[in-house]
Amino acid sequence: MNPEQIPGAILLTLVCLVGALGMWYAGMRRNRTGLKQMAVMLGIAPFLGIGIQIASPLLNQIEYRRYADGPTRSQAVASQSITLSVTNPGARHELRMVPRIQGGNPPDRPIHMNYSVRTPKGQTVIEGQADLAPAPAEWTMLGRLWPTRFQPLRWKPLQAEFQPAEEGDYTLVLDIPQPVRSVDIFVRERLK
Repeated sequence: MNPEQIPGAILLTLVCLVGALGMWYAGMRRNRTGLKQMAVMLGIAPFLGIGIQIASPLLNQIEYRRYADGPTRSQAVASQSITLSVTNPGARHELRMVPRIQGGNPPDRPIHMNYSVRTPKGQTVIEGQADLAPAPAEWTMLGRLWPTRFQPLRWKPLQAEFQPAEEGDYTLVLDIPQPVRSVDIFVRERLK
């Protein structure tokens, strides 16, 4: 919302609230449920409009998901190339990579991951590496009786962001070590 629109929004909110109070009073005097319901809707309307304007940057973000398979049992590290489609080069792109473990036992040690993103022409946009610790224990409800603590089957996510230079298919090169089964990759375009 522009600063120039704020006085008009405040005035509209006050008019809606006064109208809602008048309708509520009329509904009380005449014992009409319909007038009371309309009064509530009229009173809520400006707050819904303000909430939509505040939440609109969050609603404008575009997110999609990719997967990368981890190494086989005979490999120590697997290098995977994942295609990331960039349709809006003006938007900053956030990457969130979540490694998941093989089998049913929670991870017990940190892992080291390397990553790089390359343009369609092969130039490196970002490059990095990180040591990821096992994800902390979480709580869930066992039925409706009591909470239960469990150890998730993943590591903490690796986050990075880059500004694309052009539109096209970018390549994410990811070195995935043992004992990672797969990596979930979430790509979000930040439009504003």
